[in-house]
Amino acid sequence: IEKRLLAAAAADFVICIYNPSSKKRKDYLQKACDLILKYQPETTVCGVVSHIGREGEKAFIMTLGQLREQETDMFTTVFIG
Repeated sequence: IEKRLLAAAAADFVICIYNPSSKKRKDYLQKACDLILKYQPETTVCGVVSHIGREGEKAFIMTLGQLREQETDMFTTVFIG
């Protein structure tokens, strides 16, 4: 997964990550952001949507730098770029 994230970031692809974290793997999104930040600026536009198509759906737009500190769960989809 890390190799693919690095390759997608280096190629300037839009990246979509679903189920980015859980109770046992809370830091996976932070690690993914660290990898992407090797090739993309901290100001890269990102979106976070939770509970897509369900009651309580929420959407946020932020930078890649802000995304690194964002809390997510198994009901979240992250869009980078």
